[in-house]
Amino acid sequence: EATYAIEVKGLWASPDFTVPAGVHFTNFAGMVHNADGELWKPGKLATKGVESVAETGSTTAILLEIDSVIRAKNALSLILFTPPSATGIKKSTIYCNSNYSIISVASMIAPSPDWFIGLSGLNLFTNKKWVADTTVQLFVYDAGTE
Repeated sequence: EATYAIEVKGLWASPDFTVPAGVHFTNFAGMVHNADGELWKPGKLATKGVESVAETGSTTAILLEIDSVIRAKNALSLILFTPPSATGIKKSTIYCNSNYSIISVASMIAPSPDWFIGLSGLNLFTNKKWVADTTVQLFVYDAGTE
């Protein structure tokens, strides 16, 4: 078993990036899951839940999808936390075990037509060892729905 502290840091600031008016992230929604669970994957069609997150920031549909994965026993728990500001930091905590050691999350990046940032299938338990510490850059993805 392991508990991880997650820290999401917004880096959308001038002069490194052009900052449009109204820039923001929306709630981060995801899950702790096993290899049979999947929230989203680069190159695959977006689910209705990912589409809703990417286009409007709503987590209602993706939370229903996550509930379905949990009921199928392919996910242990929901990950849901409010976002940082475009230049702020937000912290959260997740619990994993060796049967459910993979995390996936998504959040809308706005303003955009259907872009989101996220993490797809990060396994925190590899070679029978827990990842001690890691930093992951969250990339922007186009949900391909607009």
